[in-house]
Amino acid sequence: MTVIADTIPDPFTFLDQTNVPLSTTITSVPITVSGIDARSPVSVSGGKYSRNGGSLRRKNGYVYNGDSVRVQRTSSANYSTTTNVVLSIGGVSDTFSVTTLAPTDTTPDPFSFTDQTGVALNTQVTSNAITVSGINAPATISVSGGSIPSAAARSPPRRAR
Repeated sequence: MTVIADTIPDPFTFLDQTNVPLSTTITSVPITVSGIDARSPVSVSGGKYSRNGGSLRRKNGYVYNGDSVRVQRTSSANYSTTTNVVLSIGGVSDTFSVTTLAPTDTTPDPFSFTDQTGVALNTQVTSNAITVSGINAPATISVSGGSIPSAAARSPPRRAR
């Protein structure tokens, strides 16, 4: 009786990565090969792979049941761009996707201050507070025709004793 070797592994899935820096080497979390009882061919497209922590390679090779395999590629040089590495083992494949972070947004959503009327002449008037939203990085602030109060100036006044 002839025994046929099983070289088709159980399905595997790489954990995709998002918001990665531009032009950076990204390595996947390793997967463990299971469900085979003989060596199985492995190939990679769009990056490199490593077996059991060994050196990274692009050439086709073989893996065995219980092997740990990771893939690697360099992220895109462009914002919000996905690049992929496809690893195939014995005809079963998964794609490791790497998506770069979004561009820095320092333009806030629209906001407005409430106009004040009937205020006394030569009196310092403080506007209502606003909440800045719609940015994902520090933004510069400027004022025309007034001033930005310091943290101390925003504190409630102390009573004289």
